[in-house]
Amino acid sequence: MTTDTLTRAQLRSRHRARKSRHQARTVAGLATLLIIVVGTSGLAWWGYQARGAVSCSGSPVTLRVAASSSVADAVQQEARAFEQTKPQVGDACVSVDVVAMDVPKVNAALVSAASLRRDPGFDVWVPESATWAKVLSRRPEVDRLLPDVFSVLASSPVVAAMPEPMAKSLGWPKRQAELDQLVALAQDPAGWGKFGHPEWGRVRVAWQDPQKSTAGLDGLMTLFAKLGAGTNADQLRVGMLRVQNALTNLDLDESKALEPLADPQLSSDEALKASIITPSTEREVRAFNASGPREKLAPVTVGVSGAAAKVGYLPLYGTSLDRARAMTAAESFRQFLTSTDGNRAFAADGWRIPNGDSGTETGPATVGAGDTAHEVKPATLELSQPTLQSISKALQSWSALERTGSVLLAVDVSGSMKQAVPKLGLTRLQLAQKALTSAIVSTSDRSSIGLWEFSRHLSGSKDYRVVVPLGAASDAVGGGTRRDAVRSGISHLTARGDTGLYDTTLAAVREVRSKWRADQNVVVVLSDGRNDDPGSVSLKALVSTLKKEQNADKPVRVFTVAYGAQADAASLSAIAKATGGQSFIAASPADIERVLLATLSE
Repeated sequence: MTTDTLTRAQLRSRHRARKSRHQARTVAGLATLLIIVVGTSGLAWWGYQARGAVSCSGSPVTLRVAASSSVADAVQQEARAFEQTKPQVGDACVSVDVVAMDVPKVNAALVSAASLRRDPGFDVWVPESATWAKVLSRRPEVDRLLPDVFSVLASSPVVAAMPEPMAKSLGWPKRQAELDQLVALAQDPAGWGKFGHPEWGRVRVAWQDPQKSTAGLDGLMTLFAKLGAGTNADQLRVGMLRVQNALTNLDLDESKALEPLADPQLSSDEALKASIITPSTEREVRAFNASGPREKLAPVTVGVSGAAAKVGYLPLYGTSLDRARAMTAAESFRQFLTSTDGNRAFAADGWRIPNGDSGTETGPATVGAGDTAHEVKPATLELSQPTLQSISKALQSWSALERTGSVLLAVDVSGSMKQAVPKLGLTRLQLAQKALTSAIVSTSDRSSIGLWEFSRHLSGSKDYRVVVPLGAASDAVGGGTRRDAVRSGISHLTARGDTGLYDTTLAAVREVRSKWRADQNVVVVLSDGRNDDPGSVSLKALVSTLKKEQNADKPVRVFTVAYGAQADAASLSAIAKATGGQSFIAASPADIERVLLATLSE
């Protein structure tokens, strides 16, 4: 069977040195795997095939698999089928332990494993959508645990889920919807009356949180790609804002949105008037329709969507205490899952599987019954797969446009930031300036932003200087907006002096709290060094003060970005932790923009 394989090196725009390290790691891993395969009784190729007499004299091998809750049952069924083939690593029998684990818990386990150099508790991750792997890879330390090449076990196109009567009024299934059409309809007071159904009321479109929902995430990547084609950053921002303004809800609970369509107490018109169009997966539409609702859903392709939730199979780098045997067992299970015998459970659960024929249980979804039944064609895959950078920018753009809180940037301009980065011809500060300029473009007009620089004694006895005071991003400042002023201020930063990290951080937190606004209020600290102001507050005193002054009603979180080998990552981590924030490590120039975008999209 042909395996649908994704190469993350093709999905990213990596710095050449970073890419080379990944390629070397991949080649080394494959070479190691080949050696293991040759030396373990041919397991990796033939291990999943049924054996005759089996001797399990060796120490048992347990392959630990963490799977998204939506696919855990299917993986569990396939694991039991795999075990029936009596797989072995040498003279040891293999078993598979599948645990349902959703993305936040996987992320926490991987961050802890990378930071503390310990085992996360699983050898393979099977997410509902492989896009989640790239979301987690925004943290460079997590990225190094995830493979460059992985197999896709199954997929489900991302569609607009809308009640069939509404979809048919738009010309479905002969004609698909367009994004601009849906946005315009959602903003039109006439609503469904334009199509002869005023009883249905306004056209309501909503979105699931892309930080939590697979359909929301993969749908956002399609939206981002479509809006970003041939546009600059400001035009993209305007396009995203236009779409968001047309949406009824930006954090939709899909199960609640579907309740009216399943409510037997409502008439058909009442159910349709209360319904909401939202991104979903073809599999979820099939599952809802199978439940026998009053009104069925139609999986409508929106333009050239191309988005699909692709179930990935990701063996982790360097996690198992018995790595060689775990790698061999993981490869054996992967080959079973991608064989003709190994993904029946996915097909039965409504997923599309590689080489699934139309009209079979592995083929596309159908809508209707009898003479009215028709096949739902898959989306045309014309859009390229999202890069790691595009995912970070999309999430940051989405969250920033709806944000009404405050973001204060505190940038280290100490003398060490003048150091040139080998082979790039740029200094550390110049690289930070490029990353900050890119990240600040899509901050919300409704949020407050500000810019500080810090070194030592920049403003009298103060270690920091206010470049642009904290205030509404859309306010008029110096002939433009405050966002424009921040962008200009970033470009004029110059490196000099020592590092007054601790006093600056405390002052920045107090400044944001004094101008606190509803929503997220954060201080982002970017530094390549350690505090070397002898007259400043100590780290212990700083952490204690931050905890003591933290106000549950007006929380202010600190996100720290440690850049370069000289950065005091431990202290920056302690500062972030004291406020409930997060710390990021940018180990290379290519990491800076990624971690900044990840910070601003949290």
